[in-house]
Amino acid sequence: MIEQSLYKTYNNDVSWLIDGKLIVLVEHQSTVNNNMPFRCLEYVTRIYETIVPIDRRYAQKVYKIPNPDFYVVYVGKDSLPSEQELRLSDAFYEKDSSRMDLVVKVKNCTDPKLLPIAKNCAILEEKVA
Repeated sequence: MIEQSLYKTYNNDVSWLIDGKLIVLVEHQSTVNNNMPFRCLEYVTRIYETIVPIDRRYAQKVYKIPNPDFYVVYVGKDSLPSEQELRLSDAFYEKDSSRMDLVVKVKNCTDPKLLPIAKNCAILEEKVA
């Protein structure tokens, strides 16, 4: 798990560095926040700042960083599909050929038929109940 104490004003629920390749950022929410892609952009930027040494940021050779993956675990009462995506590009003033985007996968954990994770996770089961 990546320590949250580095940036006390911006905390996400859980961050992992898995096999040196993947950063997973997880939030659990009772309402879907359409600003999560922007918030995840803030989180991953701060995490990358801790991974990439300052002197390497200005080096000619690229410094390899882990691929990020972003998730929200939904535990609210609204009816949602089992999975949906929120995109940073949906917040842009105009839809154009911009190459920047960030996709957050929202997993609905409230309905055991859609995604049975709540039945296997005591913390989520408490939130859903």
